[in-house]
Amino acid sequence: MAPDPNRLKQLESLAEKLGQAWLKNSLIEEPNYSEIPQSREEAYFVQDQMAQFIDKDISGWKVGATSAKMRELDGHDDVIPGRIFSPVTFVGPIQKLSIDQFPNARVETEFAFRLNEDIPIRDRNWTAADLENKVSMHPAVEIIGNRHQLKSVTKSEKSLMTIADNGGGIGFVFGTAFHDWKNLNFRNHSICLQVDDNPEAENFLGEM
Repeated sequence: MAPDPNRLKQLESLAEKLGQAWLKNSLIEEPNYSEIPQSREEAYFVQDQMAQFIDKDISGWKVGATSAKMRELDGHDDVIPGRIFSPVTFVGPIQKLSIDQFPNARVETEFAFRLNEDIPIRDRNWTAADLENKVSMHPAVEIIGNRHQLKSVTKSEKSLMTIADNGGGIGFVFGTAFHDWKNLNFRNHSICLQVDDNPEAENFLGEM
């Protein structure tokens, strides 16, 4: 990416604000409109700069908005990627997390795949068949939230700010590996989430 120097300063300013908010578990003031990314390229640039400012190891990547229906509803033109930082990565089905570390957080149930060996770049594309014996599948919970708030913006601008803000990812909990996952029909697999004694929440990707 090679925008003009003034534009770079605007995007770098936003990245620093988001990075500081991530480290302080806080929210930034509403960003200047001039700082809001206007393309995916700019949004990815901000996320990369934010990650450099945070300067923490990365344990993996999250991919949000994987269903066409959700992208349509939320105004995304493609999936929403983000980093999973090591300090907020938790492994095991029973965890006690501080709510102060995740202000205004929400949770989503996920199918998470862990690479068990390096997957090098190669000339020929990797296929699902190539990879299925190189990964393990874990039921997981993603902790999502934003370090920013926006008012009176378009769906597209909101989507690009979500990408810039690490794809909305602020934490991740990996459950115990499920070994017989190759026979699961992920698209038509019902998911149930319950918090304490509250009513169960269900989701069915086949409807999305």
